[in-house]
Amino acid sequence: MNRRTSPGAVKNIGNYLTKVTLVGPIRLHIFWRGDKENVCHDHPNDFWTFPLIPYVEEFIAREGDVRFRVVKAFRLHFRRAEFAHRVVGSFEGYSEQWWPIAGGRPIVTLLWWCKPRRAWGFHTPDGWVPWEQFTDEPIVDKGADT
Repeated sequence: MNRRTSPGAVKNIGNYLTKVTLVGPIRLHIFWRGDKENVCHDHPNDFWTFPLIPYVEEFIAREGDVRFRVVKAFRLHFRRAEFAHRVVGSFEGYSEQWWPIAGGRPIVTLLWWCKPRRAWGFHTPDGWVPWEQFTDEPIVDKGADT
């Protein structure tokens, strides 16, 4: 175990996300807001997520079109590293047209991270861009894994 995987290690990414290492690969994530980018991103690793707050997610379907859905709370969801998505905001109900309504409550989820196996980035209209070249969020690393 190192400082990045020590229980209680914390990583703050601007006013966007706080990551806390609980034990081993298990993390607590608190999204203080939805993703500000209007494009989807993927991850370096597969992961399991167990949201404590439902949220609205935009994602790129297998057919290539962009869709929205509600990620339900208190259910286990598996995500492959290649799954391109964007956290829009907390789920606040449905509109009269049955579109999910996104709000501004913090989103809390437990995650089980698998081992990193690829580079990750953002799916822009001009193609895939590595995260280091895309984001400008300040990161305050107090020992948590990514």
